[in-house]
Amino acid sequence: MGANAGPDTMPPPASGPAGAVGAGPAWAAPAAVIATLSSLSLALQSLFNRLASTRLSRGDAAGAERARNIANQVGNGLQWWTGLGTLSWDYVTNYVFQQSMSRGMGVSEALGHLTALSSIVGEVTNLRSDSERLQWIARNYSRAFTVAKSVMGNLLSVFDHDGAIRNCVLAIQRELLEGDLLRDVLRLGPNDLEGIVKMSKDLLQRIFVPAQPGQREGQL
Repeated sequence: MGANAGPDTMPPPASGPAGAVGAGPAWAAPAAVIATLSSLSLALQSLFNRLASTRLSRGDAAGAERARNIANQVGNGLQWWTGLGTLSWDYVTNYVFQQSMSRGMGVSEALGHLTALSSIVGEVTNLRSDSERLQWIARNYSRAFTVAKSVMGNLLSVFDHDGAIRNCVLAIQRELLEGDLLRDVLRLGPNDLEGIVKMSKDLLQRIFVPAQPGQREGQL
């Protein structure tokens, strides 16, 4: 688990059979990864821009500025081969041909926690009214926050190279821990969050494909 995960970080739920996620890189289908990464970047950019507008409308200028800055940061993922520092270039240079057993373990943990987070967010999206959602958040926020915090710690252990992807994860983690991000997003766009969680799982599965038995034995 990443060093940024705190004492409340929970052990990951099972995400599949032992060894289901290996340490192999995404060299098999980089174009598909880029497409997924760009879609995820667009979804995050849209959500954070909406969050900035909502915060500004309620007088939270500082929170709006932080959200806008994150929107601009993740928006770099929409730029393909436009220069160093974009999410896509960071992926190609740091993760396409890199292998790590510890990273593979982090992926397994991340997938388990993302599955748990998806289930939690699904509870919110099934509610019919804003008042029901507010009541749900009051009862379940601590549980949701603990899982989301674990997800961010897992992602930092997976995206372990300094670069655009890790910097985006760090920025979102900081807003989660210090800026009440999860509560705002659950109120504003639980459906958007549900889609982002699904795309994040897809991205991890595309990048870190299962290692074949022969490859795994050679790494031990």
